[in-house]
Order: sequence, then C-alpha cells, then structure tokens
Amino acid sequence: MLDDYKNDLERAQSLQNILIGKATGSREGGAPYPYLRSYFINTGSYNDLLPSFVRTNRELSQFWQFIKEKFPSYAERRAYIWNEFTPLIDFLEGRYHRPLDAPTSDALKAFDHDSIHAAWQRALDRRTGDPEGAITAARPGENRNPAPTHFVPVDRDSISLSPSAAAPIR
Repeated sequence: MLDDYKNDLERAQSLQNILIGKATGSREGGAPYPYLRSYFINTGSYNDLLPSFVRTNRELSQFWQFIKEKFPSYAERRAYIWNEFTPLIDFLEGRYHRPLDAPTSDALKAFDHDSIHAAWQRALDRRTGDPEGAITAARPGENRNPAPTHFVPVDRDSISLSPSAAAPIR
C-alpha cells in the first residue's frame, strides 16, 4: 500500500488529506491511515515532526472523537490540520535540509562505521527538534569525543574520501 506513493511527501500529503476528509465528514479513503501513521511513527527523523494527534489516535474513529470536540466548524478543523502538518511537509519539501546533508550522509555510510552514521543521524534529527542542542552536541568538550584531526574536502558534485586529499584541521 505504501508503494502506491512516489515519495514521503506524497505519503504525508495523503495522510493529511485523509484526516481532513475525516474531519469534514467524508466516509471514504481512510484505509491507508493505519499504514501511513505507522510508517511516519516508525521513521525516526519524522516522528518529532508528526502532529501529536496522529501519534495519539491509532484509528480514524479516535481522531474523529478528538477533532469534533476540539473544533465545531469544518474550516477550523482544516486550518488546524494544515497548521499541524506544516513542519513535516516543510521538512519533506526540503525547507530544513542543507545542501551537504545527503552527500555527507552518503560519505559517512561509506566508512561503514555504525557509530559515525548513528551520530550523524542523531545530529540531523536533533537539528529540527532542538537546534541549540544540536550545535552544543557538535562542539568538542571535556566529556565528548575529540574533534577529528582531518577533514574530507567536498566539491559541488561529490565527496572525496581519499586519504591523500585530507589535510589537518587548523
């Protein structure tokens, strides 16, 4: 069922549309809800961006009880749902991505060190929910791992992992 969507942006928009439909009286199109909900909950980088009512309402009938009590009009319900989905949709549209996120992630995967990839993924995840903490965690400190002594040069199109190309950080 999740393969019917081209990418995560389409999945998120479909989830949003299902909830808007339920909130505005539609009785159709809710079958993918549990699959989409589970997908986003179980994808670590999305969990914090997901509206809380998606995390707490396992079924559309539960969501219906929540939304009908919270807002009396369809317009208010739609506006609320759109607003709550904004962080996730913005993230998926690339508004929180930086140009080197993907190439750096790919390069770190090439090292095949799980701890390096895990630390990078935590930094990416934390940047969205706790940007100040992400900056602090990135700084070398007394109880942290020392800063690397070499860097890997990066050009616009690729990342070089050549040891001969690395130079000490000054």
